[in-house]
Amino acid sequence: MRTTTERLDIKLTNAEMFAQLMKANGYTVRTLAESVKHVLIRKHSKARISKSTIGHLRSGHRNTVNHDVALAIAELFKLPANALFTPRVVTVTRDVPKTGAKK
Repeated sequence: MRTTTERLDIKLTNAEMFAQLMKANGYTVRTLAESVKHVLIRKHSKARISKSTIGHLRSGHRNTVNHDVALAIAELFKLPANALFTPRVVTVTRDVPKTGAKK
């Protein structure tokens, strides 16, 4: 059985600008990931971030993050979130097993 839902993705608008902001604010991949983790903990968010995600955002290999992560990054850069990220609604289709099916 297939199910279709909508999901809110938060997309980084410019990886090059993200890399420049990291450098201008004195962040490495590791220090930005650690700082984002601290902001998420302070805000009691269940969202998580990894060093690889920050690295992929910087290189452009990845361009979406969780809403709370986007807000934390923007806060650390002292920018409004919409200066770095744009929200978009995407349609996702998944195959899900039928429940209670007889064999």
